[in-house]
Amino acid sequence: MSRRRILIIDRQGVARDALARLLESEGHDVRAAGSAEALERLREFGPDAIVYDAESIGDAGFRLEEAAAGNTMMMIELKVGAERRVPGADDGGRVVLPRPVNLEDLRLALRDD
Repeated sequence: MSRRRILIIDRQGVARDALARLLESEGHDVRAAGSAEALERLREFGPDAIVYDAESIGDAGFRLEEAAAGNTMMMIELKVGAERRVPGADDGGRVVLPRPVNLEDLRLALRDD
């Protein structure tokens, strides 16, 4: 797996920080943010992948997608009760993974192929 620049957005600081540490230990360049600072971090950091909790971004989700428009980046949504879904044309190529996240599913989603 190649090194990625990953922005994690989650209002749950403990979960967000644990996921950031895990992805950093696998060689990724990671920044973490709560929903309030997500747009600012997106603009400053310029990630190529965003892993976000669907409930954390709420109304900011639309602004997040607008800010990310035109950039080539992977969007991985973590959602309680969701079924694993790979990118498709009907959802803008977004990957959806159930929460709590299965780390192997996340690793596979972050792969380059």
